[in-house]
Amino acid sequence: LSTNTYSSLFDEPFFGWLEELHTTYGAKFSLYIYDLTKLASVPATYQQEFHEAREWLKFGLHARSSGYNYASGTYEAAQSDWNTFVENIVRITGSYESVDRIPRLHNFAGNLESVTGMRDGKCGALGFLGADDNRVSYHLTEEQNKILIDESSLRDSVNNLIIFRTNYRGERLGSAEGMYEKMEKFMDDITYSNCFNPFIWFTHEPYVYKNSVLTEYAQNVEDVCRFAHDYDIAFVYPQNRVDID
Repeated sequence: LSTNTYSSLFDEPFFGWLEELHTTYGAKFSLYIYDLTKLASVPATYQQEFHEAREWLKFGLHARSSGYNYASGTYEAAQSDWNTFVENIVRITGSYESVDRIPRLHNFAGNLESVTGMRDGKCGALGFLGADDNRVSYHLTEEQNKILIDESSLRDSVNNLIIFRTNYRGERLGSAEGMYEKMEKFMDDITYSNCFNPFIWFTHEPYVYKNSVLTEYAQNVEDVCRFAHDYDIAFVYPQNRVDID
């Protein structure tokens, strides 16, 4: 969007694909940004279309730059990154509602200073998406992290943050087919059938979109959307599952 001009946001192939999945299956998406410098160069040309899509297309902070994470750092620096991100998203989309307030930080890492700095920022973080494996997510203790793994979410009432566990990393399925069947197996697994939290599924953009072209692997994303549609599973943002002031 920074280097090309389109008559519509959805003429850009990636955004057009997301819109098609939303229209066909009711899918909702969050896209996580890891380069604040590049974000600053995105024009506000498509603000109206982003604004109209705010109920199904949101953006969250991933990191200030590629390779950086928030395992160390200060309250002030993390809050500055968060505020810079939010200001740019509002400039580009015209709406605070386009901000995902429960994002996935890079490496699922963030010390207490960083996560509370983001919590206290503009349109601040309500929580974060935790790891899909056994690593300790963010500022949690080992005991808290075990609760997160066992129960799929953890409310940190001391710091007023909620962490949702990520349930599946899309690229774990190495083939470009079979994701629909994988989701059916999850539905039959008591670990997930008894879970009242959102089922969190994610993947990385290069697996589905390279050099402005969708890959074969993009079919797996559509299969997840089709599965949810077929089984009448609602798409929901985690931030809509917590109380918001």
